Amino acid sequence: MSKIKLLQVLLVSGILGVVGCSSAQVDDAAGASTTTTDTTTTDTTPSAGSEVMVIEPPVETETMTAMGAPDISVVFFAFDSFTVDATSRSVLDAHADYLRNNPNLVVVLEGHTDERGSAEYNLALGENRAKAVQDYLRLRGVDGAQMYVTSFGEMKPAARGSNESAWALNRRVEIQYQ
Repeated sequence: MSKIKLLQVLLVSGILGVVGCSSAQVDDAAGASTTTTDTTTTDTTPSAGSEVMVIEPPVETETMTAMGAPDISVVFFAFDSFTVDATSRSVLDAHADYLRNNPNLVVVLEGHTDERGSAEYNLALGENRAKAVQDYLRLRGVDGAQMYVTSFGEMKPAARGSNESAWALNRRVEIQYQ
């Protein structure tokens, strides 16, 4: 029995260690979620000679859009970051409005990463990205009971390829209505 408790403590410590190393800060006075990270500009356009194969998600968005859901259900992130940027905020504001007006709807926030980094690190980073989106939506008035967070890390890429164009498409959170 004590071995099980020891394993549980080690697992929780490991998770807290990974999550605790992040630098996320929430400014309640401003009502915005911010994270302190180095900012770099990355060109996400395919370069000459690079090949990117985009994997299309299932087409359910037409039904949701007909019901008034926002058209865009994916937000993207910079490398090794879970900061919600200005472009993502406008997308998330539309989802927050929709969810507040439809309190019976539930969303799953699926965090994803590119292939760089260990599987464990990428699962934690994907979870941090999904939680950053959840925190932002919660600050915009969405009930926490309407949102579930999961992480796929690098396991479900949107684009195959080992170049910046593919990696940029894989660093994302998908908003899946249930």
